[in-house]
Amino acid sequence: MSYQGPTPGQPDPWSNPDQPTSGQPTSGEPAPGGPASSQPTSGQPHHDATGPGGYPPPPPPGPYGAPGYGPSGYAQPGYGQPGYGQIGQYPPSQDERNMAMLAHLLGIVSGLVTGLLFLGPLIIYLIKKDESRFVRHHSAEALNLTLTGMIVTIVASIVGCVLSLIVVGFFVFLLLIPYGILLLVYLIIAAIAANRGEWYSYPNWLRFPMVS
Repeated sequence: MSYQGPTPGQPDPWSNPDQPTSGQPTSGEPAPGGPASSQPTSGQPHHDATGPGGYPPPPPPGPYGAPGYGPSGYAQPGYGQPGYGQIGQYPPSQDERNMAMLAHLLGIVSGLVTGLLFLGPLIIYLIKKDESRFVRHHSAEALNLTLTGMIVTIVASIVGCVLSLIVVGFFVFLLLIPYGILLLVYLIIAAIAANRGEWYSYPNWLRFPMVS
């Protein structure tokens, strides 16, 4: 009995399943008169053509521009600029620099003349504290340092007098000499920094923040 072929509406059992039937498109090719197939052909990556190169477009920038930058209109502080970059700091004028330098130097002069280290910085602080933030900062720093120096000197003198009964107090008085030299060096360093326009601050271990 010879094979007559498949009846209409039934698949051919003798046909190759990998061979496309007549009238059907191959994988990845659009059918005649129909929409293109959404499946990619073998070996070709599939991209959504929504941006350059077929990749999705980048997300829109935030309200302040690109990430990592501050709000528009606010300049970011540059690197390598001494004295600037913190909130409330600004480049001082030459007059402000001179008065700030004088606040530190007067601490040395008043200490040598009257023995009161804080007298000179106190005068500059009271005169300029409401006129210039830069001068106020430096005069307050000098005032804190000199007041701390006076307190340390008075306490060390009392302790030295008490301990002098057992001879140890003599060495306490000797310690005041390098301490006075240390204060003198830091006053000069601060005066130079003020003349350069830097917002210099003394080390925390050297002075107590009593005035701001």
